Amino acid sequence: MVKSIMLILFLLSASIAVAQPTIVEEDPCGAYIPDFMNSLLKAGYGYSYADLQNDIDTWQKDEFVKIDSIGASVQNRTIYMLSITDSKTNEKEFRIWIHARTHPNEVQSTFVTNEIIEYLLSDDEYITTLREKCIINIVPMINPDGVELGYGRENANQVNIESNWSSASPEIEVQVLKRVLDSLMKTSTPIDIALNMHSASNCKRYFVYHAEAGTSAKYVDMQKKFINHVKSEWTNGIEDWNYFVSWTSTTPTQYPESWFWLNHAEKVLALTYEDMNCAEAKDFDMTAQVIVNGIGRYFELLPPYIISSNFEKTEIPYKITTNGSLLTINGNGKVVSTELYTTQGIRVDSKKGEYLEFTINRKGLYILNINVENSASQVKIIIR
Repeated sequence: MVKSIMLILFLLSASIAVAQPTIVEEDPCGAYIPDFMNSLLKAGYGYSYADLQNDIDTWQKDEFVKIDSIGASVQNRTIYMLSITDSKTNEKEFRIWIHARTHPNEVQSTFVTNEIIEYLLSDDEYITTLREKCIINIVPMINPDGVELGYGRENANQVNIESNWSSASPEIEVQVLKRVLDSLMKTSTPIDIALNMHSASNCKRYFVYHAEAGTSAKYVDMQKKFINHVKSEWTNGIEDWNYFVSWTSTTPTQYPESWFWLNHAEKVLALTYEDMNCAEAKDFDMTAQVIVNGIGRYFELLPPYIISSNFEKTEIPYKITTNGSLLTINGNGKVVSTELYTTQGIRVDSKKGEYLEFTINRKGLYILNINVENSASQVKIIIR
């Protein structure tokens, strides 16, 4: 009997010794709010697996889209991946990865992702450039079972697959993603940016920034550069890069971004994006555009200033306006004033200092004059 007890204690101590510690991090998605979620609890929180299948039928008709089944969920629902690119060109320089709907109740992640898809399929001249230079792989719903079952954050096995990546026996949905990501990373155009789409109950739009303690100085600069590019497209819509700081002591192992960092380090910029998970959530098309434009600016495929406008009719008939702002940074000296002109030389707005707020009533090409000490420069701005 004594020997049996000693053996049990030995086995317990051995199992404790080899167990992988889980780093507890603040949840960037915030609290689960049942009352608000119950108000949305139609089929699939307002966007079901059937809705996705209908959209898949539409998207696959587009010449720039290829649809693949990359695996199946626990309950054998197909997991779809879209590949968006201009297959007629061979000059692919970058690959972007996006996956959404890990947490079923975060339906806003689907709305933003679907708007990203629509924007990437538009005939915008800058999107044409992105399709020529990039391959964009999108998994719009990685957890279809959880969506159909009405779960908050779990799959059919009631496991939160967001934090299942370091498990010795990960859930089938995580296995599917790992297999596809491994395959893409071995291609001639590996992943450069990976976005993990979520939404948070604090009703803000932000990226989850990883501190240097869990990454590196170079990676910190990469994150700031990308997030600042996105924010510059919508200064009052996207929070600053340091709004939510994670990995402040070490590198957790359980998240998708952990997998990217531990396997590929600075080769892949992997970030979680959190949209607004609240009754006030809106402007998903605007959000999608600024994220895509930020990607283009990060890769230096788009001009330095592109303002994606949310035009609204303010009076009848025909008067439409948009409000925007620009923070101009010039390396040649202190900016003393900025002026915005139409291409016909009509001044739209001006202001002393580096920050220009403006109101316009027409989309198109504009000229920004940046007046620095003892010199001046011009930048073209596209208002869409």
